[in-house]
Formats: sequence, C-alpha cells, structure tokens
Amino acid sequence: MGLFLLVLGPRFIAWWVGPQFERSAGQVLQILMVSYLVFLPIRGVALPILMDSASRGFPTIGFLVAGAVNLVLSNVVGASVRDCRCRPRNRHSQRAVAALVLVQACRELEAPVGEYLRYVFPRALLGALPTLGLLLWFKLGLEVRNLAGLAAAGVAVVVLFGLMWVFFVYRNDRYIDLRARLPLLRAQSRA
Repeated sequence: MGLFLLVLGPRFIAWWVGPQFERSAGQVLQILMVSYLVFLPIRGVALPILMDSASRGFPTIGFLVAGAVNLVLSNVVGASVRDCRCRPRNRHSQRAVAALVLVQACRELEAPVGEYLRYVFPRALLGALPTLGLLLWFKLGLEVRNLAGLAAAGVAVVVLFGLMWVFFVYRNDRYIDLRARLPLLRAQSRA
C-alpha cells in the first residue's frame, strides 16, 4: 500500500479531489509515504515484540512524546507557514520513535541491531522491487488517471506483492516458510 501511494498517490488525489491538487498534495503524500516505509517495518515487526514483553509501556511513551512534538511543531512552526509548500514535520519524530522501538526490541531479543536489520530489510526490499516496477509501468507506461485504472493497478499490485512474499521473501526463511505451509492450507480448506 505504501508503494502504491508513493507512486500513484498523487494520481489518486487528482482523481478524488481534483487535478489542481495532484502536485501539491501529492508531494506531501509522497514525503509522508517515504517516512512510513521506514517506520512501518519497525512498527510491524519490532512493536509486536515489545507489546508481548515487559517493555510494553516503552512504545506508548515514545508515541506520546512523538505526538507532543508534532503538536508543538504544528502550532509553533505551522503558524508561520500556512501554505501548501510546507513540508510535513512529523517524519522526524516517527523515525526517532522507530529507532528507539527497534533498539529496545533488539535488547528484548538479545539480538544485535545489525543482525535484525540484515534479517528484516534486504529480502523485503528486493521483494518489493517488482511491485515498484509494476507501479511505475502503470504510472508511466499506461498513464492511469481514472478510478478503473487505479483499481486495476491496486489489484495487480496486491497479487504480485503476495506472490513475491510467498515465493521469495519468506522462501526458506529460518522462522517461517509460507511455501511449505501452502499444502497444509489447501488441505485445511478442503476439510
């Protein structure tokens, strides 16, 4: 979803709100999505680890501090800059919270941060590249701008992303191998 919004988000805004918002609102959306692509893997993997440990209050405090920082920045800095050229400021606090959550989760797992990053990011990044290519083809090759084209792109991306994760990202994973579980899922659905 993050890649979809990063590539085709401005076109979606143009279809939904109006073409005059494609550039200004689209740029803000893209900046936010880059930040979330850094933040969400930490939130999706490291945060559940902390929520199931003795450190479950740590992320809550981090999110509260990040929210307070965002509120202060929005009121202090945002009051002086009230046009569409302003850049979202919450990406820095999200990165800080993500880094703190990552370090704390690694402490809980007694695993070095470098080992965690080597396990989580490279295969996911390589697995996302075909999806990014498909999105760029929809944007630059087909030049989709209407709801039907955006919906077709969304469905195609979900299918390709799912296949890439089942057959590449999780293939021969030391913790989970989804390909090995496919026969079990088929057997359970027939029962």
